[in-house]
Amino acid sequence: MKNFTLALLLTLSVAGTSMAKDRPGAKGNTTILSQQFFNSLKLTEMQFIRIKNLEKVREMELREAEAVVASDDLALYVADIDIRFEDSLLKLLRVDQKAAYLEFKMATQKQEAVMQ
Repeated sequence: MKNFTLALLLTLSVAGTSMAKDRPGAKGNTTILSQQFFNSLKLTEMQFIRIKNLEKVREMELREAEAVVASDDLALYVADIDIRFEDSLLKLLRVDQKAAYLEFKMATQKQEAVMQ
């Protein structure tokens, strides 16, 4: 059951990521992790609140970048925003949660590479 849930989350994440690649700042398509994956990490209430705030800041920065930055440079700005988001996210997670997140991220990247 655990493997099935992880496979389902991976599939959903890859689908969301591929949609987000078409339009880096597309509203609603750019959340890094699905709600289900957050639930599987067993976050504390404080972690959940802080991560939601990080996501709001990320979305705001993406909207600002789309409005201000030329389309040629947008990918660089989006990558920078994503890196800062991930760094902040990793600071909030416990060691076991970090390991699960990084495993999930690597599996997602491998799946994306296969799809291309």
